[in-house]
Amino acid sequence: MHAAEPLIISFESNDVLGKGREGTVVRKGHFGASEEPTAFKLIPYESYCTTTRSFQAFKNRVENEVRAMEAIKGIPGVVQLRYFNPSISIQGKRYALFGQSLAENGDLFELVNTRGRLQEKVCRSYFQSLLNTLICAHRCGVVHRDIKLENLFLNNNYMLEVGDWEMAGFIDSSNQGLFSDFRGTVCFMPPENFTRQNVDGVVADIWAASICLFIMLTGIRPFTEANYQDPYFKSFKKNNKKFWLYIEKFSKNKLSDEAIDLLNNLLQSDPSKRLISMDAIFSHPWMQESVFTSEELSAMMETL
Repeated sequence: MHAAEPLIISFESNDVLGKGREGTVVRKGHFGASEEPTAFKLIPYESYCTTTRSFQAFKNRVENEVRAMEAIKGIPGVVQLRYFNPSISIQGKRYALFGQSLAENGDLFELVNTRGRLQEKVCRSYFQSLLNTLICAHRCGVVHRDIKLENLFLNNNYMLEVGDWEMAGFIDSSNQGLFSDFRGTVCFMPPENFTRQNVDGVVADIWAASICLFIMLTGIRPFTEANYQDPYFKSFKKNNKKFWLYIEKFSKNKLSDEAIDLLNNLLQSDPSKRLISMDAIFSHPWMQESVFTSEELSAMMETL
């Protein structure tokens, strides 16, 4: 964890961009006289550091996020870390502070929640962008482990940027990319998370990205948990045709056969039968169809 030189930070009025667990808040502001807006992520000590053990857990969490963001620095499609201070006092309270590139247009969760499902071409454009970013991060030895729409941000041109790397894992010779701890958001976890198996971090990221694609295409989650206690997951696996009829009725939209086929293959419960190779995913017929250029996508999203 590196220290930071003192900087004058100013926040804007009505500056709260979002709130997270345990009092974490993201505020919009500036460094000194700079006119470039920055997203400041403030993690309060008081919400975590009640004991020596909890302080160490807090320190580990912050260090983990910094390590991940430093490892993937400069990768296209990633929220960039501009400044970090492990301990800063603001209005009498102590925080760990991250200064990050600002996503001017919120996140994909907000977009889908307010505007509903997106066109297949828009979804394909964002899904391909997300997968390309994950490919780069994985090559750097970093897995996100909490991919969800809330962590997929949209910059001023509506390009996708992956953020919130606090749960990231690191691929090395000691783990071979397999993780035994339970991290992430339940409805975005693959089935193997619920069977106490070691989970492949790369495979888990692809599963979570696939759930994001499903939600973008339909406006709803496919199921709450990817296990047979969940009736919708059970229907998806045991009576797939009935499942898709339900989704069509609920979302008031019929997906293309190619989109349904891709999702069926991406969300196979058995990893050995699942579409998990990036080459195979990009070779799927639905993925071979056209996508928007960055200029076209920006113009398209401005009209929504």
